[in-house]
Amino acid sequence: MNIAKDIFTYLGRSGDSIRRGAGSSNVTVVRGARLAVIDPGVWVGNAFGAVVGQMGEEGLHLEAVSHVLLTHGHWDHMNAAGYLQRRCGACLAVSAEDRAAVEDREQFFREFDQSDHKAFQSELVPLPRSLIKLILWYSFGKQPVMTVEWVVRDGDRIDVGRILEVIGVPGHTPGHVGYLVEDCGALVTGDLFDFENSIGMDVTNFRSDVSVAMKSIERVISLGPEVAIPGHGEPIVGRKNVTARLKHALANVHHYLGLTEQLLSTKAMSLTAVTEALFPSIPLSLRSMTMLMVLNMLRFLEQHGRIERTQVAKTWSWTKK
Repeated sequence: MNIAKDIFTYLGRSGDSIRRGAGSSNVTVVRGARLAVIDPGVWVGNAFGAVVGQMGEEGLHLEAVSHVLLTHGHWDHMNAAGYLQRRCGACLAVSAEDRAAVEDREQFFREFDQSDHKAFQSELVPLPRSLIKLILWYSFGKQPVMTVEWVVRDGDRIDVGRILEVIGVPGHTPGHVGYLVEDCGALVTGDLFDFENSIGMDVTNFRSDVSVAMKSIERVISLGPEVAIPGHGEPIVGRKNVTARLKHALANVHHYLGLTEQLLSTKAMSLTAVTEALFPSIPLSLRSMTMLMVLNMLRFLEQHGRIERTQVAKTWSWTKK
C-alpha cells in the first residue's frame, strides 16, 4: 500500500502459529531515483516473493534497488536481504551493535548462552537446542550469508534520490534504528513498538532493555513524525495519531509493570507463574517471546529496587520489596 508519497509498505504475516514464513515483518520500499528496501522480511513460504509481485504491480522493480536497510538483526526482518544482495548487488546497512547478528549465522543461538537470561532457559525455551533450530529454520528459513557494507549510526543520511536519516532507537536490540524519510516525515520504526505480537513497546528478546526502549519511544514522540511504519501491524498516519499510539505503548508497559508489582505483593512467583497470570491465553508460537518480555520487565523492576529475587532449589522467584 502507498503510505505516503512514493513510500510503499507491504504488510507482513502474523506470528500466531508455526508455519512457513510466519511472523515475516512488514516490508517498506522508498522510491527516489533508486529504491531502498527497509526490512525485507523472510524468503521462505513465498513471504518476500509475494512482496516482489506486489512491487511489480506498482512499478517497483528489483533492478532499481540500491540499498537494503535493516532496522535490526532479527530473522523475521532480514532473511530475504541475502537474496537482494545477490540479485541486485544492493548495499546492506545495519548498525554496529546488530552487525554480528546479520553476518554470523550462529549469533542468534549464541545469545541463548551469552545472555543474562541463561538462568531461565529451562522456562523460556524448554526444548532441545536442535529442535529450536529446526522450528526457527522451518518458520524463517536458514539465515543466508550476508555482508554488511554500511555500518550506520544515528544521524547518518542515506541518499537514494531523497534523503533517509538514521534515527537511533535502541531498546528492542542495542543497535535498533529507524529510518526517517525527510521530505515527508515518515519514520520506519521497526520493532520500536508492536501491538500485533506484544503489548506495544517491544522488549521481547534476549537483548531488550525496558529503560532504553522507553527513552527511544519518548525520543520519537519528541521528533513528531507524520507517519510511523512499524515492523508488524498497520502503519499510523497523522502526527496526532502517531503520538497517541506511542503514548499508548508507554502507558501499556507501565500498566503491566504495575500489575506485576501487584501480583508479587501477595506471594513469591516464578517467571512462568507471572507470565501465565498476566497473559493466560498466549499462543504457543508467541510463548517464549512473551516470557522474555515478562522477564525483561521483572529485571527492570528489580533494577529499580521495586522487587527482589530469591532462589529455591533451581527456580528463581520474585516478591515485592
